[in-house]
Amino acid sequence: MFMGNGMAARGQFVELVLDSRVVFTWGWVDRPGIPPGSTTAEIELNAEGEGTRLVLTHRSVPENEAALQEMGWSHYLPRLALVAAGGVLGLDTGPR
Repeated sequence: MFMGNGMAARGQFVELVLDSRVVFTWGWVDRPGIPPGSTTAEIELNAEGEGTRLVLTHRSVPENEAALQEMGWSHYLPRLALVAAGGVLGLDTGPR
């Protein structure tokens, strides 16, 4: 996967449950802090009222990398919500 800021990530799907759960490994191709496949991201989708709650758990992230991962997820999750609601995304330049 190539991010808007040019960084590349790689991983593998571990579990896919239609309409409810995705689990995949994650890591950076071009950064030493989190090598490809060294962490696991789990996304759960839960019905809540008229909408859906997304619960993200990112495991095995080294403490010194946690803030950068949080910044990335904080950038991309709202973009996902916009598309899921039928919105149109602008150009992605990545997290700042």
